[in-house]
Amino acid sequence: MLQARRLSSIFRRRFGWIHSDGGSYKQKDAENILATLKGGSVDLNFDAKIALVKINNPKKKNAISGTMMLDLQEVTIELSKWNEGKAIILLGEGNMFCAGSDLAAFQSLVSPKEGANVCMYMQNTLYAFQCLPMVSLAYIEGKAMGGGAEVVTACDFRLMHESAEIQFVQRRLGLIPGWGGTTRLRGLIGRQRAMGVLMSGLGVGAVEALSMGLVDGVGCEPHVWLDAMVGGVDGNVLKTIKLAVNQRDFKTDQQSLQREIELIYKVWGGPANIQAINAIKRKE
Repeated sequence: MLQARRLSSIFRRRFGWIHSDGGSYKQKDAENILATLKGGSVDLNFDAKIALVKINNPKKKNAISGTMMLDLQEVTIELSKWNEGKAIILLGEGNMFCAGSDLAAFQSLVSPKEGANVCMYMQNTLYAFQCLPMVSLAYIEGKAMGGGAEVVTACDFRLMHESAEIQFVQRRLGLIPGWGGTTRLRGLIGRQRAMGVLMSGLGVGAVEALSMGLVDGVGCEPHVWLDAMVGGVDGNVLKTIKLAVNQRDFKTDQQSLQREIELIYKVWGGPANIQAINAIKRKE
């Protein structure tokens, strides 16, 4: 809780905070739930002035468990204190980015209140990650599905392997993206394309993703791409550019993210969601 409050104060001073502890959001309740949903890790390593953040749960295609959500916030805390850093590369272990949230772990969360609380926790974490002053780059191999697709939208830039795919599958679970994905996706590709991607639930391949502006490069090595982008630029200049570009959008995003949580209450634990969960259980 001490680290969560520290993270909260850092980002409230700079950008505001999406969900403050109290009212409908209970940080401790979210942490208690997530701590019981174990598996995998989110690992942080440093390579000179570039941080490597790895989603690491290969037995489940790098699906994000509850403890991995806690890890991601801890990683964000550490990065917020990394003053000498210039860039972050976010990637998955092996040849897979992330299969979304660990459905086996989260099947027990049928209450809209519990689901919304976890979503608010992830909105806070990904918003904070998005606000980090370093340039962030997601490198997508394999698939980025569901929550994994939401995570990549929290980065400043995205690169895809030629065979990779991004897929927002939430509607197949009777849900909508709840980690900020609807807000950020619309900002990246516009209203019409965002609605098509979210409503169809179909995968978006690398060429299509590049053409619609969802990613910034295909078949590029992330370190080489970053070096060409930021290699010769002063770190303080990079951070100031990012702050200047982002400041207006974040004020609008706060309202949109709040509305996303209000809508999660309408579908989490609803008939379509329960039906999808039961279908998953039958397959196990």
